[in-house]
Amino acid sequence: MPSLNNGVMEDLVLAFPSVNEQDEIFRRLDAVSGVLENLLERMRKLISLKTSLMQDFHTGKKQVSLLLHVDVTEDAVHA
Repeated sequence: MPSLNNGVMEDLVLAFPSVNEQDEIFRRLDAVSGVLENLLERMRKLISLKTSLMQDFHTGKKQVSLLLHVDVTEDAVHA
């Protein structure tokens, strides 16, 4: 069975992107990371809103029929 040892490792040729390309890769990954963080925060808020609404429905503080007349917009999500 073949093995990986120092002799094999010394013969390997590894290619690395240039510093400029590494910077560009970092910038793009950082931008995507920011978008994901924003989406996760919105998701947390929606889950919290859902939890509180379910609690209100369960305790009778809110009636489901009242929601049929409410306009749900993105502003409600950010509240």
